[in-house]
Amino acid sequence: MSGERPGGDLEAQFAALRAEYLVGAPAKMAELWSCFARVQNGERGAAPDLRVLVHRLAGSGGAYGVPAVTERSRAAEQLIDRIHGAGRAWSAADLEQLRAHLNGVADAFDRARSTE
Repeated sequence: MSGERPGGDLEAQFAALRAEYLVGAPAKMAELWSCFARVQNGERGAAPDLRVLVHRLAGSGGAYGVPAVTERSRAAEQLIDRIHGAGRAWSAADLEQLRAHLNGVADAFDRARSTE
């Protein structure tokens, strides 16, 4: 026996995939913030675009071992569904809450990247 742990290869592969996912975090956040600015400016179609972005992160965060990204992205997605889905305009309080969720996503990425 070579002394390797069972599953060591899988663990190394997962670690590499996770590292690659986290390397892309700044680009993902830049896209989120750009879309958030469009929502703030009342641009038509911006809320559904942002919903797609946070929906993808809600699905991928946990898969890559960053459950906090999933949690905060899911919270943002649910907020978008409540506001945009109801067909109402974004209030200042709604936008602040959305900003807080996106900051939470950014913080989750930062924490995960700092442990790499």
